[in-house]
Amino acid sequence: MAAKSASSGKSVLACLGLVVGLICAFTSAGSSQAQSPLRTWADTPARTAIIAFVERVTTPGSPAFVPPEERIATFGMDGTVIAEKPVNIEKLIAMAQVCVLGTNEPQRKDWPPFRQACAADHGHFPGLTGSQTLRDLLSGQTEAAYRKYVGSYLKLARHPELNRKVGDLVYAPMQELARYLQENGFRLFLVSGSTQPLVREIAARHFSLPGGHGIGAEWPLEFVAEPGPRSEPVFRWKPGSRNLPSVYGAGKALAILRQIGRPPIFAAGNTMGDLEMLQFATKRRGPGIGIVIVHDDAEREYAYSDQRFEAAAERNGWTLVSMKKDFRVVFAD
Repeated sequence: MAAKSASSGKSVLACLGLVVGLICAFTSAGSSQAQSPLRTWADTPARTAIIAFVERVTTPGSPAFVPPEERIATFGMDGTVIAEKPVNIEKLIAMAQVCVLGTNEPQRKDWPPFRQACAADHGHFPGLTGSQTLRDLLSGQTEAAYRKYVGSYLKLARHPELNRKVGDLVYAPMQELARYLQENGFRLFLVSGSTQPLVREIAARHFSLPGGHGIGAEWPLEFVAEPGPRSEPVFRWKPGSRNLPSVYGAGKALAILRQIGRPPIFAAGNTMGDLEMLQFATKRRGPGIGIVIVHDDAEREYAYSDQRFEAAAERNGWTLVSMKKDFRVVFAD
């Protein structure tokens, strides 16, 4: 009887041991999964390449170790971190503003840009960068007022095709990648040919970046201080010529050099306008990685491509990121 009791006790202990082991195994697996970086990314070669690069440049003693002050990451904006079809966000905002102006100024109702804006004729509306007349029309407003308008638009306006608020069109995997890089000592900058206030607003709103980390196209500003002790100085856009540096192509790399003073070691883009930025990150001594976002998911976003840029990526050894294969999700729910 005693022997049977001892045997029974051993069985109970064995079962308890098995249960505890299973609990530990599941807990360990859950903990490992929770700590795994880039969970909105599929387990593909692109994700593996990104993580391997970050680990190489952040591990002390590694031949590729990069000190924190040199860990610069630059992301393009339209099509790299936020949807750009059927038209980019700067153009959507310009059309909304111009339509309001046309409504308030009936004498302009026959002016083509007003008709195009109010009819959502994206194909013919010139946009801010395409029309000197439009830029002059919108000049006179303050930088602060424009940025406030941008913030309201991102919060309230809906995308014409994707049935989401425009401000919700940021790609969740790129937001997670941004956090992952920042957690590993990188300083992140958004770099775009869109106006500086818009780039700064998106950088702050969706990536928690300080204002100086949004690098965009500048408009000439004038400093205005009304007389009187209580007047608040403002920066106001001036009409006239816009012979300012472009933040596109080589201009994008030059803007990075001017405003950051260091080359990036991590760069992400999606069009030929990002080519020189990725070359700046990878065509020099020391470690560097370029990633190219490929829009090939017609169901969750859009399917279109810049084949010249993808060919350049192949030649330069940059990492192609397929939205269809590499992104578990596209937009956050």
